[in-house]
Amino acid sequence: MGVIMEFWEIITLGGTMGTILGLFLTLYAIINSKALKEQSRLTRESIREESRLTREFLAEILDRIDKRAEERHREVLAKA
Repeated sequence: MGVIMEFWEIITLGGTMGTILGLFLTLYAIINSKALKEQSRLTRESIREESRLTREFLAEILDRIDKRAEERHREVLAKA
């Protein structure tokens, strides 16, 4: 025997290393998947909030435009 490993010992060692690597990769994928889901949820919430704020801002601008148009209309009618 000695220093040189037999064929089946090498196969067993390779299989064991592959199993351990597979286990670590599986655990990493599970953790990464949970992190990605959380990041996706936070992104969706941010987009929804930004969309809501944009709609409110645009509604306020349109309201101001309408009020200003009414004022101008009254001014024109008063001068006529």
